[in-house]
Amino acid sequence: MAAPGTQISKRRKFVADGVFYAELNEFFQRELAEEGYSGVEVRVTPTASNGRGGTGEAYPSRRWHPPLLRFSPSS
Repeated sequence: MAAPGTQISKRRKFVADGVFYAELNEFFQRELAEEGYSGVEVRVTPTASNGRGGTGEAYPSRRWHPPLLRFSPSS
């Protein structure tokens, strides 16, 4: 992502953001594969001090997948 205050064209910004999201997602997929990683949502949130700009926050999601087969106790 571009540094705050730097002029960047919209096309370059979309490409830079897309590359950032792809790299972040690929990193989380590698590191959190065993823990059940299923995706990431990145949001830009405004800061309380100035209303412009923001900080990126990443929230990786973890979903529980129920077992495909259910066994009943045999009596």
